[in-house]
Amino acid sequence: TYFSTVCTTAFLSAILAVLIFHFFLYFCRMPTLHALLLSLFFGFGTLAFSYSTTFYTHQLSAFFSFLSFILILHVRRDHVKSPKVMIASAGLSVSLGVLGEPSVIFILVALVLYMVTSKRTRGYLLYFLLGGIPAGIIQIVYNSVCFGHPLSYSYQLANKTIMVVKDGKLFGIPTRHIIYNLLISPYRGLLFTSPVFFMSLPGFFIGLRQRGFRLEILFSAAISLLFFLLLASYFGWDGGTTVGPRDIIGIFPFLFLVAGFAYRVFPRMFTVIGVVSIVLNLAITLVGNEIPSSVRNPIGDVIVKSIMSDTVSINPFPCSHLENYRSDYPSIYDFADVEKWKPNFNSFNLGEVFFPNRLVSLLPLICFWIVWFVIWRRLIKDLPCESRLDTDAADNVV
Repeated sequence: TYFSTVCTTAFLSAILAVLIFHFFLYFCRMPTLHALLLSLFFGFGTLAFSYSTTFYTHQLSAFFSFLSFILILHVRRDHVKSPKVMIASAGLSVSLGVLGEPSVIFILVALVLYMVTSKRTRGYLLYFLLGGIPAGIIQIVYNSVCFGHPLSYSYQLANKTIMVVKDGKLFGIPTRHIIYNLLISPYRGLLFTSPVFFMSLPGFFIGLRQRGFRLEILFSAAISLLFFLLLASYFGWDGGTTVGPRDIIGIFPFLFLVAGFAYRVFPRMFTVIGVVSIVLNLAITLVGNEIPSSVRNPIGDVIVKSIMSDTVSINPFPCSHLENYRSDYPSIYDFADVEKWKPNFNSFNLGEVFFPNRLVSLLPLICFWIVWFVIWRRLIKDLPCESRLDTDAADNVV
C-alpha cells in the first residue's frame, strides 16, 4: 500500500506543487520566496496534503488536469518550440485525468474552449484531440472488460445499498443547505479543512485587474464554480468517510490559482491563513482523513480530540493489522464507530518507528522541513536574480 501510494498520488502531488510554484514564478513573475510559500500553502494547507498520502484518484486527476492547463498556457504565450507536441501532450494529460475521475471530462471540454479563444492554440485543436486517443482506448477496453460495454461505467452497477440516489437519479438541484455544508459548516465545509481557499474571493477581483491574466482567472474560476455546483447537486455530496469535500479536490489547483493573486495585495493575511491551514491539515494527515459520515464535526470530535489525547494514526484503513480485523471489527459497520478504532501504523510516518501513535512522532518530519528550508534558502541566494526567472533560461527548460 505504501509503495503504490508513493508511486502514484504522493509522487504526482509533489509535481503538482512544483507546477503551482512554476505558475507563480514563471508566468506571474513573483519573487522566488513568494512562489515557494504559495506552493507550500497549497501542498500542505489544503486537503491535497492528506489525500497525497492516501490511495485515491483525486490528486492524480488534479495533477493531470492542471498540467494540461500549464502546457496549453505555454503555447498561448508562445514559449515553446514544438507547439504541436505540447498540445498533444496536454490532450494526453487531461484524458489521463478523466481515467482517474470521470468528472474531469468537464475540465477537458473547458480546456477545448480555452484553446479556441487564442489564435496560437486554435489551430492545434486536432492535436489536442489526438493526444486523448490512447487514454480513450484504455477507457473503452476497461469498460468492455469490466462492465460488458464500451459506454458502460461503474456507477451503473454500484451497490444500491451504498449509492445515494433519489428517484433513481444521482443528481438533483443544489440547495442552500448543501452549499452551506460544503462551504462553512464543520461537517464538510472548506472553511474548516482548507481555509486558505477563502482568499480566492479577493483573488478573483485582484486577478481580473492583472493585465494578461483575465482569461486565466475567468477560466479557473468558472471550472471551480462548475465543479462546486456539480458536487452540490450530487445526492452523495458528503463523500462518505472524509473530513471535507473530497470530490472537488480535482479543481483545487485551479481554485488556488485564483486565490494566489490575493497574496500580492494581502501578503500578511494570506500568510497567517496559510500557516493556520498547514497546521490544520497536518493534524488531519496525522490522525486520518477517512472519518465516518456519521460524525458531524470531524475536526473537533475526532482530529482535535485525538491530538489532545496524544494519539495519532488511528484510522483503521487501509490495511494495517489485517490479522486482527476479524476480532477487532466483526462487522464492516464497526469501522463506522470511531470509539472502536485502535491505533495502528497506517500513517506510514517514519517517527512512529520510534514513537508509535504518539504526537512526538512528528519530530522527524518537522526536522526534515527545517533542514530542507535552510538548504533551500542558501541555494536560492546563489541565483543571479531571486525576484524573477530568466525568460530565456526558462524557455530552454520548457
